[in-house]
Amino acid sequence: AVGLFTLFAATGEQRWYDEATGLVERLGAFARPDGGFYATSENSSGLVKRPTDITDNPLPSGNALAAEALLIASLYTGNSDWRAASESALASVGLMADRYPSMVAHHLAVAHAASDTKELAIVGPEWRDLATVYWSRYRPGVALAISEDGTSEIPLLEGRADDGKTLAFV
Repeated sequence: AVGLFTLFAATGEQRWYDEATGLVERLGAFARPDGGFYATSENSSGLVKRPTDITDNPLPSGNALAAEALLIASLYTGNSDWRAASESALASVGLMADRYPSMVAHHLAVAHAASDTKELAIVGPEWRDLATVYWSRYRPGVALAISEDGTSEIPLLEGRADDGKTLAFV
């Protein structure tokens, strides 16, 4: 989902946004009651115990990536339940982060991004010129939505079109 949201931010193609939000919507099947996520869905059968992995290895943990996807999705949609689920997943590793921060580094990166989030909507025919500023450096915690003509079903882009002008809304 994180990669698909990034593709959407780079291209403005709604299909990537739709795919990403579709994945985020299915995360509920992996939710743990204490916050965070299992590695298998609630429909998994034949397991003695559902595994969960909160620690990063060469790649970020699935739990941290789920928290990041939920955070990004909440910025695009304004869905406070997704934001709360992201914060709950981050809180679920609090003790580990206090004792062994390098083991949950991606959780900490997501928590840092969540501490200063922004939504950026760029609408108009010259959107690429304004988006270049966004892409000029790493901007965690910023959700970028772009549209050439301002027509979109994406909540962050609603009501942003302005008769052919290119505008950015923060």
